[in-house]
Amino acid sequence: MTYLRKAVALEPDNVRAHYDLAMILLHSGKLEEAGVHVTAALARMPAEGLDRQYPAVRLHLDYGEALLLVYRLPEAKMHLLKVLELEPTNAQAHGWLARVVASLGDLEGALQYHTEAMKLDPGVDDSPWLHDVLAEHLCRKRRFHEAVRHEERALAMAQAAGDEGLAARLQKTLEYYRRLEQAAQR
Repeated sequence: MTYLRKAVALEPDNVRAHYDLAMILLHSGKLEEAGVHVTAALARMPAEGLDRQYPAVRLHLDYGEALLLVYRLPEAKMHLLKVLELEPTNAQAHGWLARVVASLGDLEGALQYHTEAMKLDPGVDDSPWLHDVLAEHLCRKRRFHEAVRHEERALAMAQAAGDEGLAARLQKTLEYYRRLEQAAQR
């Protein structure tokens, strides 16, 4: 990291040094300092990136994820949307955007992003919270069958993670949604 800091100090327009330093800082949890170098790298490189080793998509994706994790949601959304502009079939970006927009209150948008992420790569499905939120939204829309499916997935994830408290709460909610589904079929 010291080498890269020196490289940036000596050559402030060195895109690769900014990019590499940003990635190291992101993965070290130094978000604020990383943001300075993300911004510097993105400002100095073409929209698609420099080459295969320095793609703008990877920088936007990693920074968007880091921003999501610290609930800087509007910024995360901006970077993740940029990923989809550059690479529309990026399943991870769709999945993280689902979380971002759900957290911002756009549950229909979250459902759309989540659905697209699952079409592209079901392996990015790793959020019991998102499934629970989507299930509640679908229940309010009286789409009980879909709500049950999302709550079942949330429960399975919680159980797989060994989170007994969450699993117990999700089990009760699932039973409630199943009763609503049965009542709607009568």
